[in-house]
Amino acid sequence: DAYHSLDSRFRNDGYLSEPHHALSGDESVVAVKLLGYEETYLINTRDGSLKSLITIEDSDSLFAQMVLSGDGARLAVVYSNILSQDTKASVSVIDVQTNSIISSFELAYTGAFFSEFTQDGTLICGSYNYSNWDDDSGDVSMQLTCHDIEQGTVLWTSEVSAERSMFDLYISKIRLLYSEESGSHILLTVENRVFVFDLATGVKITEMVAPSTITGSTMNVDTGLFVYTTYMGQVKWSNMYTGREYKEYDFSVPSQILAMVGGSAHMLLVPDDAKSIMVYSYVEAPGQEKIHEFDPDEYIGLWQVSPDGKYLLIERNLSDATSVYVFDTNSGKIIGQKELPALTRCAAFSENGLLFGMTDDSVQYYDFEKDTVETVMSKADSYFTYYTNTSKTYMVLSQYDRLRIISVETRKIVFDTTLNQEQFVAVSENADYVILSGGDGLFAIRTGDGSRIAFDEHIALM
Repeated sequence: DAYHSLDSRFRNDGYLSEPHHALSGDESVVAVKLLGYEETYLINTRDGSLKSLITIEDSDSLFAQMVLSGDGARLAVVYSNILSQDTKASVSVIDVQTNSIISSFELAYTGAFFSEFTQDGTLICGSYNYSNWDDDSGDVSMQLTCHDIEQGTVLWTSEVSAERSMFDLYISKIRLLYSEESGSHILLTVENRVFVFDLATGVKITEMVAPSTITGSTMNVDTGLFVYTTYMGQVKWSNMYTGREYKEYDFSVPSQILAMVGGSAHMLLVPDDAKSIMVYSYVEAPGQEKIHEFDPDEYIGLWQVSPDGKYLLIERNLSDATSVYVFDTNSGKIIGQKELPALTRCAAFSENGLLFGMTDDSVQYYDFEKDTVETVMSKADSYFTYYTNTSKTYMVLSQYDRLRIISVETRKIVFDTTLNQEQFVAVSENADYVILSGGDGLFAIRTGDGSRIAFDEHIALM
């Protein structure tokens, strides 16, 4: 009965932390570090103002990651040198208000792979022995630690090992899980292993070993139900809180599985044969069916899931044609198929359609209800670079001398300005502000009136 409540937020696999920016838990502060410089800007996301300028001094190790606490008051900076067998990864925690280091400590191993503040303000860090290439078994030691920043103490340590692939250690997912029903946990998926730890004590609750590398997974954080796919084509079921395996629901497909979209009522599988997409239903009766057969002469271009997980977009290309297919992830049915005048470079879902940025520098809109494609903007006289905000509700069209922002929902231009040897950097979530870089460094524009906001300090971008 818990099958239908698998969490669709777990649809995006592939753990990759962006080292040069961080967002506070309440999303009120964003930290941006510029490559090659010691300074880090902390920007108020509500009005675009510069909250603080933090100096991150050079270390013997390479800058690896930074994370902000829930309220944005503390910044943890992680250093790691994965090529060194002697230099351990280290962490410095900075008080944003005073720009002072309040805690510094080393991690167990050379490679840092995770750091995040918990809801109660402690800091979880992960490191692994990346440089241990001489071990013929291929085992990599991994350690998670919980740090009380106020007291400067380690609350707990938990260590596990995983067998690395030939060239790298593949960590596909690590999450802090919060549930009123089941408590707080840590989920770690690495290579073909899944671990669940108790967040308060670090005790390993369960460990599961898959037949091959895990390529996708989804989980119900309240019940522990965990469904995952493997590179060798298996779809397997278990409970990561109890360790129980539901082998009666396991099945395989005759193809390697590259990715999956899980949650809600169905699971969409993307096989490696490039001919079909399959849907697996686990609500009424477990089973699978092929929902579409692609032309084998086509190849996949862009593929994307809508932010709410309701739709899956697949672009298929021939030498002289581009087609887009839209699937309803709840029913598994194809709801639209249309030909486009060129290849796509960017796509963003509206409530009832898709806005495309094209390689011919035009903007097209596919209306699901009307089943029509309309030209929002004709071919430009110079090359476009396309960007979006985080939730993909606005599309940014950047040229060498002009920048425009289009609302994905209305398809109207909400901001238009000329550029004077300036480059786009970022747009705020509600498109009230856009950050640019120019000869004098970083600055913001208030899109409502076009006024420019100069930061208190400036540095040139590389």
